[in-house]
Amino acid sequence: MTTTAVPHETATPALEALQKQIEADYADAARRHRALVHNMFNDSAGDDVADTGTKAAVTDQDEAELRVLVDRRIQMERAIERLNAGIYGICESCGSAIPTERLELFPYATTCVACKQKAERFDRR
Repeated sequence: MTTTAVPHETATPALEALQKQIEADYADAARRHRALVHNMFNDSAGDDVADTGTKAAVTDQDEAELRVLVDRRIQMERAIERLNAGIYGICESCGSAIPTERLELFPYATTCVACKQKAERFDRR
């Protein structure tokens, strides 16, 4: 399989646009989370067990969303670093080219489909 990196001028606009969107999504989620936590601590008078449980579940869901966005930010940074190094579009695990279709769906992908599947199978163990 060919190991040709994606040209910088081809990938840069898409990555920059996605990075801006991810940063905006993260800022919104962080703002919502701060407001949620603030409201939880300032509005708990008269809460029963069900209220407390609901607030905990909402907080957990909110924190999970933040973790996903933080992970996506880290992936974007890695993709941009790889772009600047001239190796964007090359699998960091096996060195094969990452299919264009995968990069169109997941511009921050740093592994090919086969290596991603292997990693996911390994993570499940």
